[in-house]
Amino acid sequence: MRFDYQFTRPAERRLSRLSAGDQRRVLARLEKLCDDPFATGVSKALHGPLTGVRSSRVGALRILYEIRGATLFAVLDVGPRGDIYKRP
Repeated sequence: MRFDYQFTRPAERRLSRLSAGDQRRVLARLEKLCDDPFATGVSKALHGPLTGVRSSRVGALRILYEIRGATLFAVLDVGPRGDIYKRP
């Protein structure tokens, strides 16, 4: 079963601020996540205050997303590893 994704407004804005190369890499990873957003080599479940959210690594960037339904996941945030987990 293939998943679809949608961006939240903050994630869409943050993606637009990335370089063109980083945007391509993030979008390529999202396409890979559409095949299996739970794949262990591509993503991991977060814990603590971010329980229910998953993270996928793209170089120094992270994509935070959550599953919303049987075939949809929402991209919550995209950004550098150093501060993405601290954002509200």
